[in-house]
Amino acid sequence: PGGGGRSLSFQWGVLLGPSNRNTLAAALAALPTTLEKLSLASGSLVAGESYTFSLLLRDTFGQEGVTTHTVIAETAALPIVSIVGVATGEVSRSRALSLNGDVSLSSCGSSSSSTFFWESVGGPLFPISSKTITSSNINIPANTLVSGNTYTVRLTATTGAIASYADMTLVVRSSDLVASIQGGDRTVTSSRDLVLDASDSVDPDNEPGSPFYTWSCLPSPCFPLANDILLESGPILTVPSSQLTAGTTLAFTVSVAKDPGPRRATTTVRITTTSEALADVRLAVQGGAKAKYNSGSRLVLSGAVSNPSGSCVPTYRWSAVGDLLPLSNSSIRTTP
Repeated sequence: PGGGGRSLSFQWGVLLGPSNRNTLAAALAALPTTLEKLSLASGSLVAGESYTFSLLLRDTFGQEGVTTHTVIAETAALPIVSIVGVATGEVSRSRALSLNGDVSLSSCGSSSSSTFFWESVGGPLFPISSKTITSSNINIPANTLVSGNTYTVRLTATTGAIASYADMTLVVRSSDLVASIQGGDRTVTSSRDLVLDASDSVDPDNEPGSPFYTWSCLPSPCFPLANDILLESGPILTVPSSQLTAGTTLAFTVSVAKDPGPRRATTTVRITTTSEALADVRLAVQGGAKAKYNSGSRLVLSGAVSNPSGSCVPTYRWSAVGDLLPLSNSSIRTTP
């Protein structure tokens, strides 16, 4: 099983080149299509020759993917090198990357300690620190790799006089933008200018360049000069009080776009207007908004109140919409 729970078939093959290619290809073609891992008996390969194995992967919808891997048959007992740390070959630019090398010796191999050497092979240069180039593991800080690039890193292990290596190909994917409008859904006084601020929107990849903002509003037209005011391409949209009518509910949407891609994210807030003099209440996430939050991590929300009417001192009461987040500690319900 695989491919998001869908059944996958595996078809193994070997490309033209080695002297016993036809015999080996026939043996591979006879293997069951459920075989995810290929193991060859001793003597299947001719010493000194190079073999490029292929794997055709097909899902139940007929979608296919092909990958190849080249090995050289040696007469000496070689250390078996592997690189672990990435399960799928896809990595995110916004996350730190740790690759760990491992070497195991055949039953007839030497028990000498192995030395390691990391290098970049093919494609863009993989950023390996000179401090860790000869260690068994390397760590790449977040926002170091370039989104969209495909890197191939090689780990060579030498045991005694015998060396062997393993390659790993890494595809760097972009992280989704997180669009955010400060304050969220709320009720505001129609006699004050309405300010919508999307500057808390986040690019987890921290790519260079500035995001581009597009504002819209429903029901259209939301106010008399909507077509002009909504042309604002920055993170802050200001709607003058003269454009607001008490007793209406408007849905404002901001679309945030940024290269590479460009990537896009949207969010919507619903603003209800009233003629009453209300304080402006806003809710923010300490440390900035994120697309996801870990269930075991601490989440800090802060409330802010401005424009209180007269000399009133605000009081606070927190609640969770739909009781999806039970606020069992009564002491935190009345703090900002």
